[in-house]
Amino acid sequence: MSDAPFHDIEFALKFIASSMAPAVIFIAVGLLLAGLQMKYTALITVMRQLNSERRDECERRLRDGQGGGEEEQRLESIREQMNSLLRRAWLIRSSVLCLYGSVLLFLLASFAVGAAALGAQGMTVPIIALFASGLAAVLLGIVFAYREARLSYDVVAAEVRDLEEAGQVEVPR
Repeated sequence: MSDAPFHDIEFALKFIASSMAPAVIFIAVGLLLAGLQMKYTALITVMRQLNSERRDECERRLRDGQGGGEEEQRLESIREQMNSLLRRAWLIRSSVLCLYGSVLLFLLASFAVGAAALGAQGMTVPIIALFASGLAAVLLGIVFAYREARLSYDVVAAEVRDLEEAGQVEVPR
């Protein structure tokens, strides 16, 4: 057996295991990102549909030279929904950016662990700082996603408020 650590199978296994430890979180973050990206895409689609409906309604009113109360209510509802959807889109985007940032930080932590295993000196603080920053970015991303989930319910509840007032549905609180 050689004194060189590169020829020792135990060293190689320990090196691989320690380099990949932060990468285990990649799977969880990847799943969160996939779900958030789908929500973001759906949100943008709804915003485009609402904006198209608003444009069509405005064009119809201009063409007909009239505007009734019901059309005004619908346009106001669309404006309110667009504001809420924009807020939700901002929250989702912020969450996604935090989670991508965490992936980068965990990847850098993995490289730092690998460098330390290969003998680089003074890597303890950078490893801990990168890993802790990655965890903080995941936490912040989850906070943004939580706020978006709460807001999404409020948007749906506001949309069916007229039905609730008419006694046709009951919105749980």
